[in-house]
Amino acid sequence: MSRLIPKHFPKQSFANLTAAVHPMIQFLTKNHATIDGPGWHIIEAYDGTNRETPSDPTDLDSFSAGFGWRNDVASLGAGDWIVLQSNIGGSNQFQVYFELDSTTGFLVLLMPYADFSTGGPATSPPTFPTRSIGTGASYGSPITLTGFTSTADYTVIADHGVAIFLFDSAATTVYWAYVGELDHPNPSDTRPFVISKNTADVHIDTGTNIWSFSDPFDQTFNHGVWTVWYGVLPGQVHESTIDDDLLGFRAILPVMVHQSTGSLAGIRGWTRHVFSGHEDLGNSGTMDNRRFMYRNDEIGNEASLVFTWDGETDY
Repeated sequence: MSRLIPKHFPKQSFANLTAAVHPMIQFLTKNHATIDGPGWHIIEAYDGTNRETPSDPTDLDSFSAGFGWRNDVASLGAGDWIVLQSNIGGSNQFQVYFELDSTTGFLVLLMPYADFSTGGPATSPPTFPTRSIGTGASYGSPITLTGFTSTADYTVIADHGVAIFLFDSAATTVYWAYVGELDHPNPSDTRPFVISKNTADVHIDTGTNIWSFSDPFDQTFNHGVWTVWYGVLPGQVHESTIDDDLLGFRAILPVMVHQSTGSLAGIRGWTRHVFSGHEDLGNSGTMDNRRFMYRNDEIGNEASLVFTWDGETDY
């Protein structure tokens, strides 16, 4: 169970996206000096000049002296990237590509078969595995999380098998992403790994093609949508017109990812550490003595995103 307990990089303020990227990676790899992380493994990285694999996959300082991703260097620029691997119990892992694409762009790409090839040319981007998952209508390009050139808050919620990002500028402009495992998947699904696509929709999005993933049986690319736990339309139970009669204003509910076609059509699994909350909760805040945090950029129109929280930090 310890692998599923979330670690929090909670609402950390940085002057810009460039300054935030290295501490977020330190957190994920359990290299941060003061904030405990989940301990994802380091596969390979590029710092604008050199491409290296670490001698110790748990230690950023096992890159060569002067390498930009080291803890004692922490010097990154546009185009610098790193590949991390989950630390799930069992044999099936996934990998994620992260890149500081620009002063406002943070790229995220899921490799659900953990098949990134190390040792290639020192270029950005590297060659991705054929079955890499991000945005678009097929295997291919990373999603882009928009960061900021001015002071903003950066949050990561992660365990050994999932990472959730929230980039928030003074509670006015906000972006998010989820990459990793789903809970309670189909028993025959040994790779229930997904990535969210609509980074600018910080609410329970009622649109289509919200999620991207690979069908583990025929390895075809597929899309998914949100659904509230008992199968109504996404977010419907948390609409203001009906919620007060059902559960009360501050109830939260688990949500699932639904695959509409393919060999695993149906419920693909439950999102971990992410829940549905009432659309009228407000812009942002915490619940239950800071055990949960909510954020919504569509107050009064769409259900809120609710996240497990650290019990200490206001939002």
